[in-house]
Amino acid sequence: MTDRRGSANRNFSAEDFFSPSLSFAPVYAWAWDAPVSEEETERQIEEMASLGVKRFYVLPLPRSFRPVAHPTLLSPDYLSDGFFSAYRFAIEKAKEKGMEVWLYNEGGWPSGGACGAVVKENPALVRERLNVRERVLDEGEAYASSADAVAAFEGKRRVSEGERFSQKTILKEYYIEKINSGGDSANIPDLTKKESAEVFLRLTHEAYKKAVGDFFGKTITAVFTDEPTAPRPFPYRAEIERLYFERYGADIKEHLPALFDPETDEDRAIRIRFFSLCAELFSENYLQTERDWCEANGLLYLGHFDKEDEADGSLTGGSFDLLRALGKLDVPGVDAIRRQIFPPREGQISKGANGFFPRLASSAAAQKGGRRALTESFAVYGNGLTFEEMRYVLAFQAMRGINLFNLMMLSYGRTGFLRTGELPHFSETHACYRDLSAFNAFAERLSYLFSVGERVVPVALYLPLRDVCADALSDEESYFSVGKRLEEKHISFDLIGEDGILSAAIEGGALALGRARYSAVVIPPCNFLSEEAKTALEAFVRAGGKVVCVDKRNARAIAGATFDPAFSSLSAALTIEGEGFSLAQSKTTDGDLFFIMNESAEAKTCALRMNGKRYYRIDPFAGKIFAPQTGDLTLTLRSGELSALYVTEADLTAEAPFVPREEMLVSDWAFRKTERFVIGEDAFEKQTFKEDFRPVSLGDWRETVGDGFSGSGEYKAEFNLSSIPERAVLDLGRADYTCEPFLNGVSLGVLIAPPYRIEIPKNLLKEKNELVVRVTNSVANEFEHTKQFDKYPKNTLTRYIDEEREFHRSSFSGGLFGPVRLLK
Repeated sequence: MTDRRGSANRNFSAEDFFSPSLSFAPVYAWAWDAPVSEEETERQIEEMASLGVKRFYVLPLPRSFRPVAHPTLLSPDYLSDGFFSAYRFAIEKAKEKGMEVWLYNEGGWPSGGACGAVVKENPALVRERLNVRERVLDEGEAYASSADAVAAFEGKRRVSEGERFSQKTILKEYYIEKINSGGDSANIPDLTKKESAEVFLRLTHEAYKKAVGDFFGKTITAVFTDEPTAPRPFPYRAEIERLYFERYGADIKEHLPALFDPETDEDRAIRIRFFSLCAELFSENYLQTERDWCEANGLLYLGHFDKEDEADGSLTGGSFDLLRALGKLDVPGVDAIRRQIFPPREGQISKGANGFFPRLASSAAAQKGGRRALTESFAVYGNGLTFEEMRYVLAFQAMRGINLFNLMMLSYGRTGFLRTGELPHFSETHACYRDLSAFNAFAERLSYLFSVGERVVPVALYLPLRDVCADALSDEESYFSVGKRLEEKHISFDLIGEDGILSAAIEGGALALGRARYSAVVIPPCNFLSEEAKTALEAFVRAGGKVVCVDKRNARAIAGATFDPAFSSLSAALTIEGEGFSLAQSKTTDGDLFFIMNESAEAKTCALRMNGKRYYRIDPFAGKIFAPQTGDLTLTLRSGELSALYVTEADLTAEAPFVPREEMLVSDWAFRKTERFVIGEDAFEKQTFKEDFRPVSLGDWRETVGDGFSGSGEYKAEFNLSSIPERAVLDLGRADYTCEPFLNGVSLGVLIAPPYRIEIPKNLLKEKNELVVRVTNSVANEFEHTKQFDKYPKNTLTRYIDEEREFHRSSFSGGLFGPVRLLK
């Protein structure tokens, strides 16, 4: 990186694509949830290296984190001298391996409380929020405020202390509620208070600095903050009353009903002002304070917030303005957990709608001058998560500007009930996850490709936060549907808020904000776009920009705006004929990179109109660059596959694409089991088999090995050739879920997702050939058929276990399905 937010990768390099630098490697969360020893730490770091894991952060899960819902056995205790000694040992071993480490800033999550230590030291910092309750006064009774009361109201009329009522009356009394976890989880401080951040930094960051500060800026490069949140929905204290009065000239105590039950536009304006103040307090008092510490200590500041996938996530997630909060991070991020993003296949369970929310992070990065945005992905996707599904999830987010991948998770604890939890747990013992290094190599190439050059995003979609704050978002689906329709038309867009519109400069008919340049702004249906924003948009139109409104009311309210719900006035950068494909673009010094992904459930073909341009086709999954061509292109991609076209006159190291002229079916297969993954009495175990090959038909191997089998087997076949071809490709058809073909005793490489196809090295084929294919399925079968977890109280298996078991059922198949063909 050239600076804290930018990127030095202005041009595409074939050498860097084939061998990306460490900064593009995925970063794994390593959950410390068990007793830590030097011997086990060293063994697990060795395992990481063997799996191609080059970067990680330690995610401490103390016993006091969630003792009921997520019990752990971490020792030494979090933040103790013994803990920091164990942590330093891990950093030293990581350095020896040439690894990079981020500093996770909390014990568990959300960030900001030092796993309860901040509130324990200063109970006055506990979260406080405004709440409401009914007070029933009998006939003739005078109102006497409760000790925690702020104000009481009869309807919208504030009641005076001592006021007497002539008849039975029900009042609403607004009071300050202290949010105490009650022992189920660690107490969280109020992160709108600067003192909370200061105590948090002293207890955590400064302690880490004392223990491993000599690694800062070298082996340790960043601080990761995870879902920090303010009291929600209404932080409240005397300071907020004072600041509200100073800012807006009104006593908020006189308008408390407006916060809970807005009825008029003035009520909604009060909510907008209140939440704007809360957003400022959270961003400045917590985020800016931590950011300043990171900058002073030579560390990047990165992370993500809660509820990014929801239209009203700024409020429900406790940041009060997601774009503003994300803008405080050097590398802003989102998370994709619990299958929020997932291949849309029939029969597959998905918890999300594959929304465009990753654009929040990439938009915030661009508008603050950054080039990198991250995702925390795969938590609670279950142990049946396949590499094909992982490819889809990362590629989907990359198409929306994400280029740094934080993957969940590696688990320290591998015995007893700790074998469950936030699955998947990546380990060399866990069936198909033994082949994780191949996926990591793909993730590195994907990260590199989407970090090259400058993203080309000509359109900004207005995020109607004021409507959210006003509790007046007319239809949250309309906001999501506008973004979805833009994507379906292959129009690349960022998200922009009021702050962005008001702070952007106008340069050459574009809104200029950080690295972003927007020639058009799309306004979804909304009712509370400010007059200042309308004025700024009108100036943008006069300078040559476009404002496109989906509803007529806003089109009339903004002079020069266009009513265009079909977006006919906007155009895509590349014409794609075919449904289910997405498009993204980056501009390099020497050309343009176009990215095309199949986001549908099945393999599909599209036609690309290239208008005579010269381009290379780049396959990040296979790690190949194909020789340049001109003319239109017909492209067939499987679900989740992504291809890049580099339009350039530059000369790159490339290979001619393989075009088969004939094919030969490989048949007459035999099979044997070789090893099995087993959940033992207290630990994971591996059984090995020495079986003879037996004839078998290709297909789901459960009829042969049983429904509960998780592990590996080998398929063997022989074939003869009358002549040896110059080039040949082995196509295995379908294999669930990873495989490694051996031709005449030589490994051709590991294949982890479709297409299960690999070119055969020259001179390896003979007249008589033996093909052996090692196939490995997922651990979902063993996890769902074992009885070993029945002896543990259900809460020890964590609150996610039912959901993960539901996910596991979609990954029970296994084996070599074929057809297996030799293409020549």
